[in-house]
Amino acid sequence: MFSSTTQTREKEKNTRIYDMLLSALGDNIRSYLNDDGIIEIMLNPDGKLWVDHLSQAKQFTGKTIVKEDAERIIRIVASYADSVCNASHPLISAELPNSGARFQGILPPIVENPAFTIRKKAIRIFSLSDYVNQNIMPEHVFHLIRNAVAKRKNILIVGGTGSGKTTLANAILSEMARYDHRIVIIEDTIELQCSAKDYVSLRTTDLISMEQLLKATMRLRPDRIIVGEVRGGEALTLLKAWNTGHPGGLATVHANSAIQGLTRLEQLIQEVIIGVPRQLIADAIHMIIYIQRDGVKRNVKEVIQIEGYNKTYITTESYILLD
Repeated sequence: MFSSTTQTREKEKNTRIYDMLLSALGDNIRSYLNDDGIIEIMLNPDGKLWVDHLSQAKQFTGKTIVKEDAERIIRIVASYADSVCNASHPLISAELPNSGARFQGILPPIVENPAFTIRKKAIRIFSLSDYVNQNIMPEHVFHLIRNAVAKRKNILIVGGTGSGKTTLANAILSEMARYDHRIVIIEDTIELQCSAKDYVSLRTTDLISMEQLLKATMRLRPDRIIVGEVRGGEALTLLKAWNTGHPGGLATVHANSAIQGLTRLEQLIQEVIIGVPRQLIADAIHMIIYIQRDGVKRNVKEVIQIEGYNKTYITTESYILLD
């Protein structure tokens, strides 16, 4: 009886907070959230509201939000996430209720005025065939990736913010779902969507790190380990996992070229150890795909395959898009 009453009260509390959030967001932001053509909503400290479109360049909406309203939105989101956002803890990362949109809020003193971004969840999964049909990648790259998935090669997707790493990861993940493998997915916020019959999706919290989840994953009997984005020293644990009986993984990392993806991994590993295990990196990473966004257009710019290490990484350029 107590459990049922507690659950009812918790549900009523969340409903109240959700109603407050809808009110605080206002008509403009709600309309952008409901617009399938908009993928990101950004409020800058100067109060200007910007949106990023799926098929258009980023643009100023002509709308502004006063700092008091922006701060109220951030605090309500924090409350919904059972977290706190104030001057002592001025950052909040959370998911908006009922939408899965990723919310990042920032308060003073680390910013002049409140600011936030809302990254909307993909409304549909692009297939690798869609990438060919939309001239984002040539057909032979499609076959390279498909073959790598079939042979359980470990794939690293690299690119800048907003380049489409997650969307491409979803397309590759959809290809992985064709096989009878148990997939474990680890993310900070849930963005990857898996259609496999046998999968487990985990996400970090303020108290549980990606490193801890990766270690727990080893006890979940995964066939393939997927990491939404590698951001820190967990890179070392991931590479060890990929290299010790769990091949066919997928991860993304911020970098501005395929080769720089390797450099970025080295930098992340150095957060936990001094010496860089380049041989381990070469053994664990089989393919790197670099995707870039230029205005509205996204292109797969490079695909390289890692063949080994001998004083330097031995790579094969499978594809390069010339400017």
